[in-house]
Amino acid sequence: METPIIMNMTFGKAFEECVKNDKIIGRKNKMKYIITAQVPAIINEDIVPKMTSLNKAVKNIILATCNRISYHNQLLKINLSTGEAEQYIPTAEDLFAIDWRTIEGDVLEEVIQRYTKDDILKD
Repeated sequence: METPIIMNMTFGKAFEECVKNDKIIGRKNKMKYIITAQVPAIINEDIVPKMTSLNKAVKNIILATCNRISYHNQLLKINLSTGEAEQYIPTAEDLFAIDWRTIEGDVLEEVIQRYTKDDILKD
């Protein structure tokens, strides 16, 4: 089955698709990166000590004060060649670009396979 991809959108439309319809977005000429909305979550005090992404001092402060971490309203940028993930804040270029596309989340693997490693690394 062909992967549904909506192409040539503004950032606003792509952002709406990402947040409201749980779609993954990326720019046509920058497919080295994909953008996704992080699923809102509350990390309770029983999980915080087990987190490997925080150092011990930060965990101690969280447990002594608020007892949890709450993830909401965040966009995540994932580098497909390195696996690195970071918070995404759109640049002015991203905001004005009209080459955004959406990719259905459940067929991400198929979409990644469409691009050879060489194609991904070109941008």
